[in-house]
Amino acid sequence: MDNNWIWIVVALIVIAVIVAVVLVMRQRGEQDTAHRRAKAEELRERGAEDQVEAKERTAEAAQRDAEAQRARLEADRLEREGWERAHEADRAQTQADDRLGEARKLDPDGEKREA
Repeated sequence: MDNNWIWIVVALIVIAVIVAVVLVMRQRGEQDTAHRRAKAEELRERGAEDQVEAKERTAEAAQRDAEAQRARLEADRLEREGWERAHEADRAQTQADDRLGEARKLDPDGEKREA
């Protein structure tokens, strides 16, 4: 009968060890799950921040595009204005040359004055 008690005690110890191992493994699994949840939450927060930053960059890029378009339109306007003024200057020069030529024709001393 003493031998039976030994086997019963050994069996209880084995069962206790198995229960302890199962509890430790379960606790570790819960800790792992909690850690994974925390990591997922951190990634979600970073992802949300990244989205905000991406939207800000997109808005900034659109703003720069609009500024560039305004600059192109202003450059086009200034170029047209430059051409118009150059044309007016050519016309004024032509008119001045015509008047001076007419004055030379009318003035009997016109050729002497130019020399």
